[in-house]
Amino acid sequence: MFDFKFTEELIDRIIYGMENQGENFVFDMGQCDILARNDLEGEVDNVRYIEIPQWDSAKGFQLMEKFVVTLRNPLYRQRLQEALTGGKGVFRKFKDVLNEREDIERLWFSFKEREMRRQVKEWYEQTCECLGLEKLGTEPEELEDLILSDFIIRAGEEKDLEYLRKKDREAFIDLFPDEDDLFISEMYRARRVEFSPGIGEQNLVFCLDTPMGETVGFIWGAGREDLFRILQLYIEKKFRGMGLAKLLLEKFLNHARKEQTGKVFFELPGTAMNVASYLELQGFIHHSETFSLTLRHQS
Repeated sequence: MFDFKFTEELIDRIIYGMENQGENFVFDMGQCDILARNDLEGEVDNVRYIEIPQWDSAKGFQLMEKFVVTLRNPLYRQRLQEALTGGKGVFRKFKDVLNEREDIERLWFSFKEREMRRQVKEWYEQTCECLGLEKLGTEPEELEDLILSDFIIRAGEEKDLEYLRKKDREAFIDLFPDEDDLFISEMYRARRVEFSPGIGEQNLVFCLDTPMGETVGFIWGAGREDLFRILQLYIEKKFRGMGLAKLLLEKFLNHARKEQTGKVFFELPGTAMNVASYLELQGFIHHSETFSLTLRHQS
């Protein structure tokens, strides 16, 4: 029985063999390492020596396409798409566009490494199944979780105030898609008469930035040391559905716990009620509902 120890260092060596187009590598089950096929003498033992995951220009191109789809910067998403459809010299054109932005280039290399490591883990699982060896026991990381790790949550600053005020108003309007402007204005005024997005003093704000430094969301709370009210939790529409709101809420609550805050309130007007079940899972208690009735004039 082979002692197949799957380590991070081994993953790196397998990826090296995958990307080396100058030689053909195989995995040596006996030494738990990769070897160039040309270095093997005589007939190759197909039980001891197995093929590593295949990697070629076609798979590299597919990976570039997949990366472009995940890129949130619209300008460079379009630039990279044009590079991929530009005919001859696709790889060079793609690289040239990446070289213009160091942050996007870093994001590409991070994305590529993660995807290749996932492919190696899948290959390992398949190999173990064929040979009757013990598997990893855990599922490979989901791509969405890996992408989330690239976002940055930071404390709000004075430079964010214009963005906070604008998006706070827009977010509130979005909560009432079927209501008229007068109703929305009155609801907004009633909930903001004592509060205005700000930094410091009684306000607690955390902003969410992309790897490129673009602010795409925030959580804003106001109150005092023992009582905080979460007034806004906002994520740009094109970034919703990725779990980013959850990250912001967890950051806010963890900070509040460190400050020994007594209670945190979170009102859910309009369609925000969709997150009620999640809040209850986090320990929030459901206290009240708001109802409205449209009166019809009787002639």
